[in-house]
Amino acid sequence: MSSILSLSTLPDLASSTMNMRKALDVQKDEGQPKFVFIAGTPRSSHSVTTASLDDHPDVLALPFEFLYFPFFYRVAAGRKEVPVAELNHELIKVSFKNFRRRLGHGDGIYVDDISNSLVDNCSVGDFDFQLFLRCLQSGKVRCFNAVDYLTFLFKCLKNSNNRYSDRSVKYYLVNTGARGLDWCNEDLFKSSMFLFACRDAEDSYASIRERQLKASDMTELFSLSGKKSLLYWLETYRRISSYAKIRVDSDNFMVVPQKKLQKESTSVLRDICSFLKIEPCPSVFSLSICGSLYRGNALDGDLNKGKIAKRTSKPRTPLSGFEQRIFALLDLFDFPEYKKRDFPHFGFCEMLKTAFLSAFIEIPNSKILKGGSSNLRIFLGRVKIFCNLCSIYLVLKNDWIKMMLIRKGNRHIKSDPFWINK
Repeated sequence: MSSILSLSTLPDLASSTMNMRKALDVQKDEGQPKFVFIAGTPRSSHSVTTASLDDHPDVLALPFEFLYFPFFYRVAAGRKEVPVAELNHELIKVSFKNFRRRLGHGDGIYVDDISNSLVDNCSVGDFDFQLFLRCLQSGKVRCFNAVDYLTFLFKCLKNSNNRYSDRSVKYYLVNTGARGLDWCNEDLFKSSMFLFACRDAEDSYASIRERQLKASDMTELFSLSGKKSLLYWLETYRRISSYAKIRVDSDNFMVVPQKKLQKESTSVLRDICSFLKIEPCPSVFSLSICGSLYRGNALDGDLNKGKIAKRTSKPRTPLSGFEQRIFALLDLFDFPEYKKRDFPHFGFCEMLKTAFLSAFIEIPNSKILKGGSSNLRIFLGRVKIFCNLCSIYLVLKNDWIKMMLIRKGNRHIKSDPFWINK
């Protein structure tokens, strides 16, 4: 197994521990940087926003998406503070794959399938990954709460990046997505800045669904208790809308619509800099990870050009009529327009008709079941999909049943603040 998977295999650091700790503590004299959280709907240009701010002299960015607070509370298992050695061990296990995807990207393209791209050193640009691991080890005798450990991670990151190690920064930027944020932590919301990247829920879901269909089929996607099924995503978007609309008028909360970012990228990036009270340096208008070229991770390869793309990837399998209409039941907020979305009515009789058309006509045979299947199996699969679509419609109206089914298929949300606070 690769040496970076375990902190216990790192070389003896006795001679350098004191120097590292001094470096990690230097910001006590500089003033603590604020956190900037990029937290919005999935597939809404979080990564390119992070990559745009990556090389700014006032911003130190964590170089990969990290659903941080679910990670911390899962490890904490009810504890307010956790030994740093325990957190570090889980961090390497959980995030190693993300490091390789974001940092071991070769020609600057996000690597989705890393099975054939194993690397022992994820250093890139001015960032020394092995030094980062050694910095993590230097704090092994302490315990941290969620915010303090995140601060410690950034101090380790800063000390491991040659461009930032000897200078002060104004912000620590982390791309958590909406699901990775603790929306009910009032102290966090008072002391931090938030960029809420948003996209129409239907378009966002279509992009997620495109990825999921590479490994699954429609019967799995529409399962009532499946992992990250349609029901899971519908409740996810409802919660994101509910959490964010409470914060939308706050001075430290900026809405960043994906469509506007794509069409007017220069002006939106300048607005983000103005919101953060930092200069719009030239580096803001190009994409990088730790100062190294980043081309993006759009599903359409032609869009990975190192600049913010002018459009989103087009899904190969369009949403069915039922999937488009079911969002009408979620009571979502239109963040670019700062108002409640005006959906057409989706009544029971229309639901039956739409579910039938989607299950038996709109969905192609190749997406019903994985692999080759007989006509009978495909027909039975369509019947199952029709029944599940009708059930999803009914389940959305009962919060207790809805959450019971979601938890059954998604046990990872047990200690997730995004799921337990509402």
